[in-house]
Amino acid sequence: MKVVISMNKTCVISLMLALFLILGVASPVFAGGLTVFSGKIDSQVNPGQEYHYSMKVQNTSDSPMDIAVESKGYGTSSDSSFIVLEPNDDTSLNTARELLSVSPSTFRLEPGDSRDIDISAHIPPRMVDGGKYAIVYIHTMQKAGMVATISAIAARVLLTIDGSTLSHSSKITAVNPKPDKPLEAAVTISHTGNHHYKPHLHGKLVKGDKVFAVALTQDAWPMIPGYSRQFNLSFISSEPIPADEYEAVIEVHDENETLVAGYTKSYKLAAACTPTASPLSEAKSLPAQPPHIMTPVSVTVNPSSAATLKTETDRISISFPSGAVISPAIVSLSGYPPEQLPSLPSDWQPTSTSFKVEGLNGLLAKEAVLTVNYSAVDLAKTGENASRLALARWDESSSRWTLLKTAIDQQNITLTTSTTQFSTFTVVILPPSTPINWLLVIIIGATILALSGILFFVYKRKRQL
Repeated sequence: MKVVISMNKTCVISLMLALFLILGVASPVFAGGLTVFSGKIDSQVNPGQEYHYSMKVQNTSDSPMDIAVESKGYGTSSDSSFIVLEPNDDTSLNTARELLSVSPSTFRLEPGDSRDIDISAHIPPRMVDGGKYAIVYIHTMQKAGMVATISAIAARVLLTIDGSTLSHSSKITAVNPKPDKPLEAAVTISHTGNHHYKPHLHGKLVKGDKVFAVALTQDAWPMIPGYSRQFNLSFISSEPIPADEYEAVIEVHDENETLVAGYTKSYKLAAACTPTASPLSEAKSLPAQPPHIMTPVSVTVNPSSAATLKTETDRISISFPSGAVISPAIVSLSGYPPEQLPSLPSDWQPTSTSFKVEGLNGLLAKEAVLTVNYSAVDLAKTGENASRLALARWDESSSRWTLLKTAIDQQNITLTTSTTQFSTFTVVILPPSTPINWLLVIIIGATILALSGILFFVYKRKRQL
């Protein structure tokens, strides 16, 4: 995201905010040469106690960095899994911002240098039940009067009051079918409890005792008490659904599959819908959730050994052979919103699967193997013809998409390719193959042979004359 702020005629600050939400406890996260290790704090705390945590900050760029560390509020919005809140906006009863102190708050790092920062949590003797939330905001500082690029990393702090009564109680406040996609609905959930959880949404379209379609969405980003989020729920059917009035039965469960919210609403289909998957039992075994909301992951790839980078659910994996890199590299994989992708060629159709691989400069010395599980939603868009699916890579240097040679394994529902170059990837749907008209091929072949014979006969006659 690039923001231009006009200060005066001689001072324009170009601010590029590379903002990451740290999810792994030990996995490094980096932005513009600013790297943070052991960034997530997820801990149980007792009232009246003081706790100390540390994070290592490293400058992996070629220039010195002036760095600041601040305690900020942690919130969410309808379309974002986290928001960094300024003090005036951090009004939640579940905030931990004022419980934290950081040291040092400012420091300088030369290229390659690192420094530990101490985060202290001061828990008052009397604390209400539930969880407390904040973000440790680590960023480079702009220089006055200069064009500055600011890199920032947001590290989550999730504190649970030990021994307290925890509630994941929530409400489904809206279910809005999409006008152009009647089997997709935007579901808004409001967290009314006191402790964070990862929502699992289950849905079905029913009429009487018959289930016409099912849906499943699991989110890796936690719901924070006091905030609402919107989720996309895609219903999958194994047979045509007539135009009629149905009931949408939607439930929200936490990661322990405890029911925390339920909702039943009239759901009208103005037109009949064609099947979106082969039998429901098969559809349930396919990944139903697009990967752009997945937990970011990373791995260190060394020249002397093989390495594998994969998502928590093994939905996407990259196998790097020994000798793939000439120097150690921290490679990260994260989801990428499909709606933000560069425009695809006109004869390609988009899918719900896209992601980004970062941390590699230039080409690998040896090919890595990329494997992606395609989703039930992606397969449904092909008309159950998996052979139309393929992997494509966005080449930033040439600003164009490259279609990758893709092996399709329908038994294991995977797409596989080999590549030495990484950037943004997506699964695309190619146009249906045109059937070969063998009669036409035979006629054309016979015509070519006949013409060749005539030309050869003319040539021989001329030689004889």
